Amino acid sequence: MNWFDRWFLKQSIKAWENSKSAEYDEYSTSPVDTNKRRGTRANRLSKYNPSAAAPVDDVDVIEDDRSYTIKMQPANGGTILQVAHYDKNSEMWIRETYIVSNDEDLGTEISSILVQYKLKHV
Repeated sequence: MNWFDRWFLKQSIKAWENSKSAEYDEYSTSPVDTNKRRGTRANRLSKYNPSAAAPVDDVDVIEDDRSYTIKMQPANGGTILQVAHYDKNSEMWIRETYIVSNDEDLGTEISSILVQYKLKHV
């Protein structure tokens, strides 16, 4: 093993152990955030405006089993819209596909589809 492989192995092990042992709350910073260079733009801005350099947590606050997913894809003559959610009773994803033609207003149709889907699957 050369020096880079040993260094990379150590860093990987350290990251794995930190990810298993660290408990983050909304004000904690990840190990990556603590190793920032002093001269970065965010650090320079923090002197003047503390909220400008607030750490951005990549925490997913939306639970997958309680959320709706929306997928859109362009098609010839319109747009295909797929809306899905996870059903705990059947333990599977329920998907419905809609087609919005180019003649219709896309924004209005999307909002109508989402409201109808939500009311149908309450």
